[in-house]
Amino acid sequence: MASPSDEIRIPPSALLGDAKRLIIAFSGGLDSTVLLHAAAAQLPRHKLRAVHVNHGISPNSDHWQLHCEAVCRALGIPCDSFRVVVSASGKGLEEAAREARYRCFTALAGRGDLLLMAHHQDDQMETVLLRLLRGAGPKGLAGMPESRQLGAGHLYRPFLHYRRDQLEAQAHALRLSWVEDESNEGIAYDRNYLRREVLPALATRWPDYRQRLARSAAQCASADAALREQAAEDLAALAPRGERVGASFELAGFTALSGPRQEQLLRHWVETLALAPLPHRLPATLARDLLAARQDAAPQVAWPGGEFRRYRGRLYVLPLQGESRSESLAVTDITAPLSLPDGSTLRFVQGRGAAAFRFRPAQRLEVRFREGGERCQPAARSASAPLKKILQEYALEPWLRERLPLIYIDGELAAAGDLFVCTGFACGPDEEGFVPHWGSG
Repeated sequence: MASPSDEIRIPPSALLGDAKRLIIAFSGGLDSTVLLHAAAAQLPRHKLRAVHVNHGISPNSDHWQLHCEAVCRALGIPCDSFRVVVSASGKGLEEAAREARYRCFTALAGRGDLLLMAHHQDDQMETVLLRLLRGAGPKGLAGMPESRQLGAGHLYRPFLHYRRDQLEAQAHALRLSWVEDESNEGIAYDRNYLRREVLPALATRWPDYRQRLARSAAQCASADAALREQAAEDLAALAPRGERVGASFELAGFTALSGPRQEQLLRHWVETLALAPLPHRLPATLARDLLAARQDAAPQVAWPGGEFRRYRGRLYVLPLQGESRSESLAVTDITAPLSLPDGSTLRFVQGRGAAAFRFRPAQRLEVRFREGGERCQPAARSASAPLKKILQEYALEPWLRERLPLIYIDGELAAAGDLFVCTGFACGPDEEGFVPHWGSG
């Protein structure tokens, strides 16, 4: 009988050697079955485990899960099975299932973990063609990367240089058992249509279409790398900074760039912030509705991943946020982070000086939000003033003023977020207290 080392090899990679755990994405199909057996033969067994996602779409889903768990038991490899609920919700069933699957992978892969997937050369060609038909740019047309970040861990595709028929030959040679997804027989899904109708026709006319597409994908990857490098340099020149919520950069230098460089910079920026990609037409909408708005306006441009705003010569990008208002929130443990309704977090860190406030365990600590009419006296000032006016003087962004956590001690306003501590609550130079920190995450 053939050995997994005869033909199909998992290429050497520093990722494999450095990984704490090697997690095999195991659907039970032919490709992932070959990967699982190759990993069992070639990689350290004590690092291996498998993950199976039961989408519940097929009537055979439970059978596939049982099959995967049985195969893993026979190989002595631990298997984590996830059952998910897939809802198309406008994206199509294929994409919804993919997103649910990757959520499971991301949740499982911790720091130092490497998730291996069995995507092969034919999968890559299908991906490139699908993205071409969807109007993707150089990044999309570069295809699936061999490796990338996946949550706290990494993803690795060791079979991208193998054709599907090579994996199939190996599976038959080893007399492996796998499941067949009955949905692959139809052409309702775009990928199946390409696989069954389009690619065979391409192969008849252009037998080397895989090599042709691979060359194009490599050129797109090179172009994308150059564009990213340019965008990173452009961004660095705009004094970018992280904000309490989101991030910002200077608008003056941005507006001096050409339209294509502005667009590339924006796409690069939101990607580095781990926000959802920008829709195709959004950069043009941003230029029309936000950059060209009059100076005293407060424009905003939103997309499903977040929103752009402008304030005092800077462009801000903000993640989607929850409700900004809430009833008062009691703080029962001052050492624990407090999650606020809009998704931001308030922390109290021990410190000294006027940035810290006095607090005794017997006192009642709570967080409230602006209702209007509040007055206070920052410790550095000689008189009180309306909170609304003080926030303008502190240049707190307008969209954050209603979200600002106001810290009350025994019913009195003691601090306004991390902007200032009020007179009567501020610590002396050598006095120990708590310093508020307000921001994302």
